Amino acid sequence: MAASAMETPASRLLAYHARTAHCAARGEYARGPSRLDWKNQPVAFRRFRAPAGGEAGAVRLVELPFRTPARGRRGWSDTLSARVRDTPHSRLWGEGSTGELAAEVVSIESAACLLINALGLSGRKKSGQSEWSLRCNPSSGNLHPVEAYVLAGNSLLAGCPSAESGRDRDDRGGRDPEFCGHGGRVEGGGEQEMADRDCDRDGYLFHYEPDHHQLCLRASGTLAPGYSIPRDVLLVGLSSIHWREEWKYGERALRYCYLDTGHAVGALRASAALLGWDVRLLPSSSQALSGLLGTDRESDFCESEPEVPLLLLACGARNALARIRCPAGAAVPAWGSEVSWFGAANPLSKQHNTFGLEGPSCASAEVSGECQTCFAGGGGAIPGGGAVRRAAEKEEQEEEHAADGRVPRVYDVIQSRRSALEMVPRQSALPKVQFLEMIEHLSRVEAIGSVPPVHAFFFAHRVSGLNPGIYVLLRSQSGEEPARPDLSPRVAHTWKQVAAPLPFYQLVTGDVRRAAATTACVQSIAGNGTFAVAMVSMQFHETVRRCPHAYRLAHYDAGNVIHGLYLDSTARGYATTGIGCYFDDLVAELLGYDRDQAACLYMGAVGKAVVDDRLTDIPPYDPSADPDV
Repeated sequence: MAASAMETPASRLLAYHARTAHCAARGEYARGPSRLDWKNQPVAFRRFRAPAGGEAGAVRLVELPFRTPARGRRGWSDTLSARVRDTPHSRLWGEGSTGELAAEVVSIESAACLLINALGLSGRKKSGQSEWSLRCNPSSGNLHPVEAYVLAGNSLLAGCPSAESGRDRDDRGGRDPEFCGHGGRVEGGGEQEMADRDCDRDGYLFHYEPDHHQLCLRASGTLAPGYSIPRDVLLVGLSSIHWREEWKYGERALRYCYLDTGHAVGALRASAALLGWDVRLLPSSSQALSGLLGTDRESDFCESEPEVPLLLLACGARNALARIRCPAGAAVPAWGSEVSWFGAANPLSKQHNTFGLEGPSCASAEVSGECQTCFAGGGGAIPGGGAVRRAAEKEEQEEEHAADGRVPRVYDVIQSRRSALEMVPRQSALPKVQFLEMIEHLSRVEAIGSVPPVHAFFFAHRVSGLNPGIYVLLRSQSGEEPARPDLSPRVAHTWKQVAAPLPFYQLVTGDVRRAAATTACVQSIAGNGTFAVAMVSMQFHETVRRCPHAYRLAHYDAGNVIHGLYLDSTARGYATTGIGCYFDDLVAELLGYDRDQAACLYMGAVGKAVVDDRLTDIPPYDPSADPDV
């Protein structure tokens, strides 16, 4: 039998993973471009606009409100603005004495809050004549392959500015006669048919444009029979443009796309927590999601820049998420026979030189099909848990911080999160109590989907009161007891529990600064900080063979955890950087496992960042500028 006939989605994915591994033993890196083709660097932001030469397909733009009035737009309500401004960072991790935050209703304001604090701009940098944007969700190489879509019913539109104001407009800047702020399309005039009074059968699909904090109407129509969207739920679909990462990273690009998706999920979870919302992963097949998001409309995209649909998230109050209605056996809403599509995607590069590489297209087999089991679960970021420190000690510290105005707020943390480019050498040690609190917070980050969660192996360098060495945080599905990997490492592990009942164990003691830097493709940043971390999937090959969907879900999970580390370190005055370049074989060897047993999917480093005085900070949104169309 021919070899190709024996291939399965799992075998192709595992072959891809082996082929794209950086291998220290052979002195080889995954294949990529020998130089960067700067003339064809992908455009930073995706647009859907009317095709040239005709009126058909003209898009509608909905400008979202900012927290405070700016660019001719109104601000959020005083209540929402104060909530976002004042919520302490500790509430992100389920701490505090006032119980759960009340859920905000779904509106244009709450949608604006969710999107800008998850996927919007957090700043801009300038160096000489060069200027670039920073976003709330980090991305490898600042390339941002992830695109976001919002599907909602009429409830979202109820708070839109009136068409009479001219702020809802088509792509020529004029008023849109068919799109107003009173609940949807004007034509027809009758009440919409609804599954019940709390759900909508009419759907509106928007593409989010983070640089202008606005929505572009991509499609509108009636959902197929049997489907409806609760009015107090937003559905957020994420897709990936693999070309953005392939331009720089070549064959390894698919890994980065999936890790960035995990960061986006983590960012949405944190932003949703501000609103008192949960975020749930919905089971979906690539075919169903392509049809919903329109990524299967090949004529709307450049041939070399397709968007790959990845996942669909339901955002809203916990009791509302259970009311999404789909026919038996389906979870993703589908369009009915009457649906209108608007606009075509802008080209990102003039030429697409892949240097003869076999790129991320191998993922096509993996993202097809459906798996209800793997995609079940995946709740919010705050499942709860016991505190490492006594409540009295924590309250005393927060009172001390409140006195000098240093209580970190969620909004400030989200907006000030940055990736460190270099760590200060010989920096002061991180207090052990803060380190353990960070570990506990990470233990609360729920896995994405129902595949075995990745474990976090720490290389502790400078933590006062903690011996340098290698430690592990065992993670588990919500409600399950974390268990040690059923593997026999070549290195003797002590398995000494550091702070019971936290599933955090000391494995090996000793100076691991050089080892951490070497495994991270000889990057000093992994050894100069207070600690580094490797996100490792145990029995990875076996898991992927059981279900190919586990490949990307494990990468999502790794990115999601590192995003939590970004936020928690920022709140403490430290910086994090995600590290996608590491020697796969060296990480496994350092931990004492075979590479087939322990697959490193991501690394990160935490410490005091070196400040680059050559860079100038610029506000993310120019208050005087009007968005181009």
